[in-house]
Order: sequence, then C-alpha cells, then structure tokens
Amino acid sequence: MTTRGVFIFRQLFDRSCCGYSYLIGDRTQKIGLIIDPVLEQVDRDLKLIDELGLELKYVLNTHVHADHVTGSGLIKSRLNLGNSPKVISIISESSGAEADIFVDDGDVIDCGLIKLNVTYTPGHTNGCMSLIDHTNRRVFTGDTLFIRGCGRTDFQEGSASKLYDSVHSKLFTLPDDYHVYPAHDYNGQLTSTIGEEKRLNPRLTKPRDEFIEIMKNLNLTYPKMMDVAVPKNLICGGK
Repeated sequence: MTTRGVFIFRQLFDRSCCGYSYLIGDRTQKIGLIIDPVLEQVDRDLKLIDELGLELKYVLNTHVHADHVTGSGLIKSRLNLGNSPKVISIISESSGAEADIFVDDGDVIDCGLIKLNVTYTPGHTNGCMSLIDHTNRRVFTGDTLFIRGCGRTDFQEGSASKLYDSVHSKLFTLPDDYHVYPAHDYNGQLTSTIGEEKRLNPRLTKPRDEFIEIMKNLNLTYPKMMDVAVPKNLICGGK
C-alpha cells in the first residue's frame, strides 16, 4: 500500500450555506478528523464515519463561522459518552472561541499518519487559519481563499489588507501544484490549485491597493445567520 493509499478523504457539501466539510481518515490506525462540520449535517457525517470504520479524534474549525452553526458541539455530545472524551475540538488561539485545544501559527495537528500544519491567515476574520497537508499536497483554506475568490472582510474584525497579506505570504508561497480546498464554493466547483489561483483569481491577482478597493465596494448583504451562528460558534456550537 502506498503512503497515499492509507488515507481516506471525503469532501462533504451543505447546500444551505454552500459550505464544504472535510473528513480525513488514517486507514491503518482507523482514526480521523473532520474540518468545519455543519450542525445540520451531523447525522450524515457520523453515519459516514461509522461506515468507514473510523474513530473520530478531532473536530476542527478554521474560524468562527457566520453563515452556519458548527457541528462540533453536537458531535462531541454524541460521541463523548464516557468519562474520558475521545473527540477533541480545535480552533485557533486568536479566534476568541471555546475549544479543547487552541492552535497557533506553526503548530502541527497530529492524527496518526495525518499531519496538518497550521498557518495563521487572518483577514476574513481575525482568527482564521489554514491547514496544510504536505503529505497529500493540499491546503484547507477556510474562508481565506476561495476558488477564484476570497472571503468577505467587512465584519468580525475583518481586514482586506490582512487577507491580502495572508494569501500572498502564507498561501501563494506554497508549491503551485498544491490543491486548494475552501470552506465554500457558490458555483459548483470542488477544488483548485495554488498555481491556478495565483494566475486566475480575479481579486487576488490585483495589486494590494486595488484589492482593498474591490473589497471595500462589494456592498454585500448582512449574513442572515450571523446573529445566531457567531454567538453559538463562540461556544463550540452551543451547550
């Protein structure tokens, strides 16, 4: 079995927020983690995890989401039935949210053969992180970098200048063949590459000042879930 063959990988979609969750498993140790779970999809996700014969070790959120409630809290309440919790929640130290483990730039999330390198990528929110899987040459970019786009920067301590710098210094410095897996896509696309986004992203290929002006003039509507989602996500999806 090749190194790549030991990994399980699933990209999971939630239609209500056009959001992606990602399940990664280690076949050899039968353990796994899920990135950006959505509350309404917990039953689906746990069923899949069970079918694949995995024991879930970590639930991770790339940031405090404003468009959906995380499934982290419900997953933990469903699976952590004994005295010693087997599922651990993770979020960035700078997010201001509750979790079992807080990570920062340069940390490594270790789950069997799965190694995710944390890179701090603020801009969409002040607590955004991206997760780099060097073994499989891919990066989970949350709401920092989308396929031909990026997350908005007009709330939750968002900053267009920070987002631009995060992308160019932390993500566009990765090898061109690394696959980009964002937290959302609104056009039915599943993945891109760093090289494609460096060449084709209509916002982030612009000079910094022009990018900031673009973001300033998007005139987006107020997120319909924000007043519900953000307070709950600050406490891991609710108690």
